Amino acid sequence: MRIIILLTATSCFLSCTQNDRHVSIFNTKDFVLIDTSASADHFLRYDEHEYNFPIYYIGKESDTIKIGEWYKGKRLKWVNDVTSYRTRNYSGVTLSLVVDTSIKTTIKSEYYSEKWELVRDSTRHYSSFLLTIKNISDSTIYLGISFSLIYLNREIKDSAGKWIKIDESIDKAAICGTGQPHVLLKPGEILLAKVQRYKGDFVTDCRFVFGYGNNFVYSNTFKDSVDERIFGQNR
Repeated sequence: MRIIILLTATSCFLSCTQNDRHVSIFNTKDFVLIDTSASADHFLRYDEHEYNFPIYYIGKESDTIKIGEWYKGKRLKWVNDVTSYRTRNYSGVTLSLVVDTSIKTTIKSEYYSEKWELVRDSTRHYSSFLLTIKNISDSTIYLGISFSLIYLNREIKDSAGKWIKIDESIDKAAICGTGQPHVLLKPGEILLAKVQRYKGDFVTDCRFVFGYGNNFVYSNTFKDSVDERIFGQNR
């Protein structure tokens, strides 16, 4: 069993040098993104599912947004009103999900053993896309308890044209959220997250779905490559 821990940029100095990081500037439809990341050296394998979709920014949309570090807990506000933070209203009229495939960035991760010992030379930079979630409603929306998007899943089309879910959300993975903050998105605010990519030769339609219970919202559909063996892992 391997436990994957995604690190903030401040942890980089524990296992790598500063020289592997660079600044990339991307022009999105709505803003300029300045991202401090590293060159990608890995894609997810067909049998290697990630539970983490790390958050990098929550706040107002502006002309220029800078990211690089995984979102720090101290910058997320705890909520004591149970009624408000347990309200989940996810639909196409409350949230907008957009995967921007023109932005090719990376997620930094390290691997630990069951004894929480760092595996030597385990640092990896996974090839990733940027995911933007925008609150298009007039109410604050609760997105879960985590430093990541715990209600997010990935779906791809198989050769028969059927949508197959290939990732499991964190809330179903028995991952403890103790000590992690409640994530809230205010009206008009955006959230920026990163989603790892799979490696393979089968080009197919992909999308992300965010939701809980019977309330879901889907991202745009985009093309990406996967290993066809992944379908046998999810049937």
